Amino acid sequence: IRDSILSRSAEVRNLGVILDSKMIFKAHIDKVIENAFRQLNFILRVSKPFRSLDTLKALYYTYVRSFLEYATVVWNPQYSVYINRIERIQNKFLKHLDFRNKLSFAEPSQSSQYHGLTSLQDRRTVTDMTYLCKILNNLVDNIALLHLININIPSRQTRTALTFKQPIRTTNYGQNSYICRTCHTYNARFNHLDIFNTPFLTFKQKILDIVLDS
Repeated sequence: IRDSILSRSAEVRNLGVILDSKMIFKAHIDKVIENAFRQLNFILRVSKPFRSLDTLKALYYTYVRSFLEYATVVWNPQYSVYINRIERIQNKFLKHLDFRNKLSFAEPSQSSQYHGLTSLQDRRTVTDMTYLCKILNNLVDNIALLHLININIPSRQTRTALTFKQPIRTTNYGQNSYICRTCHTYNARFNHLDIFNTPFLTFKQKILDIVLDS
């Protein structure tokens, strides 16, 4: 521009989300995990005198889980290596709760169910679905995404017809983009729900119930 050479950057931060050149959000996930572990370790240190585990959970929800869930609609990870790394943070917190309760569970999922904590991956799924509901019911103003949603109109009426026409993407980034990811998940797991005529809070609760039962 005007004889000035622009430098190339592999990463750029936008509204707190680190975008990388491959759009797999590795740098952002690394940063989120680093900060979340730092916050969790701090909470576990200062809460040693606390007797109420509900207070401990409230601190975790406020200073750790909320950080892990910021803008997940944008960077929801596709690869299991990132999903498992994020889940380790909550698993560490669950182990601490088990220790305080003098409990022992074979699997983190058992501990999670006992303490009433939904897995972070399941919570991201709920967030994806509820945001889709908000877009379709004009609860958020996001024309750009609304234009990308294609409703499936079958040639004949059938009970098994999928709600959304899933976009065809040939790249990993495209397959994990919000619309492609969410439409695929909705068709596969929640197609029996009426996303257009169900009140938002009722829809969110139904999604949560399905996720917890799966």
